[in-house]
Amino acid sequence: MKFLLPLFFGFFCYSQGSSAAQDSVAVFYKQNKVVVMIKDFASSGRLQAFLSVLGHEQGFRYQSEDQMMRLECGQNQAEAVCTFGFEPTSGVQFIARGVHAEVPMGPLPEAEFTFVSSRGDQVKLRTGMIGLEVTAQKK
Repeated sequence: MKFLLPLFFGFFCYSQGSSAAQDSVAVFYKQNKVVVMIKDFASSGRLQAFLSVLGHEQGFRYQSEDQMMRLECGQNQAEAVCTFGFEPTSGVQFIARGVHAEVPMGPLPEAEFTFVSSRGDQVKLRTGMIGLEVTAQKK
């Protein structure tokens, strides 16, 4: 039995780490505009879990009043896809080759989801009292 523990631990670490390889993440950065795209396959389900936290299991569209923040997500049985666009406005801060945005979607349950592409682009989605925080960086 003792020899099985390292085997199970190794399999667990491999299966957790392999989910990042399934992420399809792209961060397109320009000086005054950042576009973020995430595609997650149903086998990992993290983007589906994110949509559930938002209370929009099938998907949603959000656009700020000044149209400088645009978020759109959808899913089917095989995959979930989100596209976010950010331009300079209140709540959007451009950082080195990326963006940090606070999207006022009302108080939400606290959760955090991280997506990393094989090229090193990274997106972190955090929900909480202020709504949704999006941090995305291109490597």
